[in-house]
Amino acid sequence: FFPFFACLHTRDTVDLVSSLVLFGSPNAYSPKKASSQQNIMSQTKLHSRRTALKSLAALAIAAIPAPFLAPSIAHAADTIRVLAASYPALLAARTALEGVDNFECSLLTDAQMGCPHDYAMTPQERMKLESADVLILSGKGYEAFLDARLLAGLKGLVIDAGKNVPPLEKGKALSSHNHAHAHGDTNPHHFANPACFALMVETIAKELSERFPEASQKLAANAKAFGEKASLLENELALLSRDGDIHLILQHDTLSWFFAGTAFPVDAILQEGDAQSPSAALLLSLAQTMKKSGNSHLLVGDKQFPTDVLDLLAKESGGTIVLLDTLVSGPVDACASHYLATMEANVAALHKALGK
Repeated sequence: FFPFFACLHTRDTVDLVSSLVLFGSPNAYSPKKASSQQNIMSQTKLHSRRTALKSLAALAIAAIPAPFLAPSIAHAADTIRVLAASYPALLAARTALEGVDNFECSLLTDAQMGCPHDYAMTPQERMKLESADVLILSGKGYEAFLDARLLAGLKGLVIDAGKNVPPLEKGKALSSHNHAHAHGDTNPHHFANPACFALMVETIAKELSERFPEASQKLAANAKAFGEKASLLENELALLSRDGDIHLILQHDTLSWFFAGTAFPVDAILQEGDAQSPSAALLLSLAQTMKKSGNSHLLVGDKQFPTDVLDLLAKESGGTIVLLDTLVSGPVDACASHYLATMEANVAALHKALGK
């Protein structure tokens, strides 16, 4: 059924379905003679029935999955379908493709799901993956649910946006995994660092330019413009860390990347990956260590997690809480400037928490 209608446009398909149904109706045609008044009534009923059936047929066609529809229905013929495997990859793709014609960016997974540890695709998501012209990964094992064999079998271009980002080893967290993920001993949340995100945008722009040279000029300009803004933001972060003697307690290892390149001492990381939050006993022990050190502590939370562990730690240690957004999730319709605006808000929150 689906492949047959794939060669038709929507209006043709609706008319055809309606005609087929009407043809099979016992009252649609009768060889018997009828009076003029009966003919008029019959034609009126037939017209009403045809209109109703066309509406039903249109609803039926709308339910057909996009891959079975003609290109003119599912996508414009010249549209290049770019699929991001994770939310950070979506933001990087939109940053690189801002103002570039004929590219359509969409997200494979749910924009609000957070880190995709141990994620399993739905059949619908698998279909989206196989029909994409370009697949973009954040990389470093962040999208571990997409194994090498699956990626190798895709027809579209696969871009590992994080491949040029230097690795960052995991810090020792109070609460760690009891099992290993595909990213091994490296921290895969490099997108939380503006300079690393700029490298992601640059890689996307370069590889798309090689495949689609007609867009290369705009892609290169976008990557350069973002890189310059990210550099300014990184410099501001570095300057913040050089004044005073503030030590950090990080709620999650995503934040390790945000502060990579700064001079802030990190005394503890509370949680790694999708591990459970540390126990109350561990938190109370940490609070005692913090008080004995004599250092001032900033308790840095990640907005994707509840703040209960930070609240307890702040109460017992006297530390100050500040919440940052590492952009593991967010609005699916976020524009190209969303990443930079969010990171600027993070820096502003740090200024406020540090009283600078």
